[in-house]
Amino acid sequence: MGLTALFALYLIRFMCNQLAKRYPNRRKIIFFVSTLRTVFVILLYTLVSWLVNRNHQAKPLFKILGKVPRGFQNAAVPQINTTIIKAFASQLPASVIVLLIEHISIAKSFGRVNNYTIDPSQELVAIGVSNLLGPFLGAYPATGSFSRTAIKSKAGV
Repeated sequence: MGLTALFALYLIRFMCNQLAKRYPNRRKIIFFVSTLRTVFVILLYTLVSWLVNRNHQAKPLFKILGKVPRGFQNAAVPQINTTIIKAFASQLPASVIVLLIEHISIAKSFGRVNNYTIDPSQELVAIGVSNLLGPFLGAYPATGSFSRTAIKSKAGV
C-alpha cells in the first residue's frame, strides 16, 4: 500500500506538471489539484481499505490503527538516561543555537513573503515553553521546519 501510494503521489505530480505545460490558461486549477494530491491519495486509500475490510470486521485484511487511548494517560515526569545525555551534551549548545536561528530565519522569511512581522523573542519563548512542557506528555522536541513550512505556504495555510 505504501509504495503504490507513493507512486500515485508522484504520478499525480508528473501529470499535473505535464498538463500545466499543455494548458497554461488552466495553470491555477492544475496547481490546486497538484497541491491537494496528498488528500486525494489519502481518500482513495481510505476507500480501498474500507472496501477490502468491510466484510472482515473481526480480522481485517489490512492492519488498522486500533484503539487510541483518550486523554493524557501517559503524562509523567520523563525518565532521564544519564548515559545518553553524556553522549550528546557537548553538542547540545551548538545544536540549540543553530535550530533557534533556523526557526527565526524561516519565520522572518515567510513573514516577509506573507506580509506579517515576527517578534523573535516571542518565537523563542514559544519554542522554549513547548520544549520544556512537551516531554512530560511524551512529545518530541519542537523547532521550525523549512520543508513543512514551505509545503504549507504553497498550500495556502
